[in-house]
Amino acid sequence: MEYNLKMKASRAVFSDINKRFPCMPFPIRALDSKQSRLGLVECLNHQLLHPYPVLHEKVSPYQNSKPKAPPNPIEQNSRSLVL
Repeated sequence: MEYNLKMKASRAVFSDINKRFPCMPFPIRALDSKQSRLGLVECLNHQLLHPYPVLHEKVSPYQNSKPKAPPNPIEQNSRSLVL
């Protein structure tokens, strides 16, 4: 199935990802600009890229033992990897 991306930012980020990370997952912070993050949304919505969740986070010795609040989806996306 082929999908033509509509936004210029989406086409740019998709070609950049294909050049720099052809088959490996990559962190979102590796993208250059905020415009790249904007284009990433369209790629994710049309399932051209698949989110890869963080599997393990380092436990800090300074972390409280209190229960955490549910994760914020926006925060969670900034730490995720994309495949």
